[in-house]
Amino acid sequence: NESIAWGITIVGTDQADIFVEKTALSDPTRYLVGNDWHAMKIVREKIAVKGYKEPVAIELRFTRHGPVIHQDEKKDRAFALQWAGSEPGGAAYLGGLAVSRAGNRSEFLNALASWKIPSLNFVYANVDGDIGWVAAGAMPIRKAGHHGLLPVPGWNGHYDWQGFLAVKDLPQSFNPPRHWLATANHNILPKGYPHQIAYEWAPPHRFLRIQQRLDEKKQF
Repeated sequence: NESIAWGITIVGTDQADIFVEKTALSDPTRYLVGNDWHAMKIVREKIAVKGYKEPVAIELRFTRHGPVIHQDEKKDRAFALQWAGSEPGGAAYLGGLAVSRAGNRSEFLNALASWKIPSLNFVYANVDGDIGWVAAGAMPIRKAGHHGLLPVPGWNGHYDWQGFLAVKDLPQSFNPPRHWLATANHNILPKGYPHQIAYEWAPPHRFLRIQQRLDEKKQF
């Protein structure tokens, strides 16, 4: 806009977990939460399928963690997907509209609080020469010992998310001494950064090439 500019690349934040739910033998639509049995939310849909005269009826099941993506009724287990994109305000265009209206760094950071998915590196500059970068997106806060890499029990609450990181706690930098910032889907975590937000990164060769070109000259 007339005051700021911004661009994006993918971060790859781990924004989803698989929770294993215990289900009741007598009723597979009930699942355990602590010492109590809760009813799954059931949504019935009809889907038009090529080759069928009538729409095919399906049943969608949801636990408190999210949609059930697989269920083994014989073993009394259901597997639910909790994903940051299912949170209220997860539609990316809402956050995009907020960022596009920002007029300075403070407004830019405030706008990023509404950015949930996908997780993106936002590079920023304004007309006064202020530059910055934030790895933005809804980053689940997991309890110590839970890294989000494997399915976890959903019935005892030990692995439930504890909210999301505030923007101030996300990886970021403003006006670094080298006078430039670049992202290319590579590992952007600063040394000593305390939160494990992602595990898979693109190879760094594109970033290294950018760095090489920008370091070749003192002035362009």
